Amino acid sequence: MKIGAWIHNNDDISLSEQIALAAQSGLQSVRSYHIAYAEKAVPALKQARMSLFADMWVDAEALAENWRSQMRLDELARYHELGVPLDAICVGNELREGGDEPNNKRFTARLAFGLANLIATYRHWLDEHGYTTPLTYAMEEIVYDREGYFSEWLWPLIDACDIISINRYPMTERAWFTFDAFEESRRFLYDARVRNDRLVLFEFRLRRTLQELERAGKPMILSETGALRRVDARICQPYSAGEQRLPRTYSSALFL
Repeated sequence: MKIGAWIHNNDDISLSEQIALAAQSGLQSVRSYHIAYAEKAVPALKQARMSLFADMWVDAEALAENWRSQMRLDELARYHELGVPLDAICVGNELREGGDEPNNKRFTARLAFGLANLIATYRHWLDEHGYTTPLTYAMEEIVYDREGYFSEWLWPLIDACDIISINRYPMTERAWFTFDAFEESRRFLYDARVRNDRLVLFEFRLRRTLQELERAGKPMILSETGALRRVDARICQPYSAGEQRLPRTYSSALFL
């Protein structure tokens, strides 16, 4: 098992210092959501002898209209010129149609079809150039049906991926999308019953996913997980009439 993390690059501590600290803590890999971030992190990754879980940006609406518009073979080549070990390249992260509202966002058959074609094209290019880097896509909860199984139209995408990546957290929508996020995080960390209930559900869903992937013969990366670090946040004094400012908060996400 390999454990890694996404590390912020806009903090008071430099990215190189954070990567060094991550290596000292036993982390073995860093996730990059953009090629520019990866290029900035390379010297520190080499120094720490860490690998990279790379991402390639995909625009969901453009993909649904014409998947060829999202081909970036130059970026694929740049990742392989970095000189660091690549755990995998993630082609897209949590794509959706219908916007970001929880009740409206959808992972559609059009997105699955477009991604399957895009990943197959990248796989062909990598094979032609002698690269064995696994390709994947980072999925969120909306790819499942009501019973917790993969939606039927997802399977062509699963077949196209070398590894299946899942972004899954033990939090509910209230911990992400509402003003109760701070309280929800506090309950998760300090209320044993709440924590147990959420982790039991988390494990149940994860096991169901693993069972489906075992039948398909596909390995899995838990590409995002963890608990939001919002418990110690406090609301600052008003900075204009009727408004309040929140201090900076950070999320922690590991992948396996």
